[in-house]
Amino acid sequence: MDDDNEPIIMDIGTAYLKVGFANDDNPKHYIPMLVGIPKAPGIMVGMDEKKAYFGEEVLHKTKKPNLNISYPVQEGLVMEPDLLQDLMDDVFQQTMGISPDEYKVMLTEPPNNPKENREKLVEMM
Repeated sequence: MDDDNEPIIMDIGTAYLKVGFANDDNPKHYIPMLVGIPKAPGIMVGMDEKKAYFGEEVLHKTKKPNLNISYPVQEGLVMEPDLLQDLMDDVFQQTMGISPDEYKVMLTEPPNNPKENREKLVEMM
């Protein structure tokens, strides 16, 4: 971890994952809290076929009909921690173009999140 790098703030909400740097007035990125997994192998032919799609990608009109859509956070509870981790990894690597290992991260969580889910979030980071 590089102490010179500006810390990252990540706010996990039911509808959006909000991410930015500590010195910014507002989050740099608002990512819809959606994960889409192709309904069948090879169904996304002609598109950049991936194991999973995240956020805005899921809402694309040509992709959405071919995806099983999941909501990792529902009603303030982390329901699918593994999908949330995949979404967070995508945000760090693809959206922000950074390695989270090189930054301090302040992570917020939904207020109703059970202790077991909180512990899983800590393990992810």
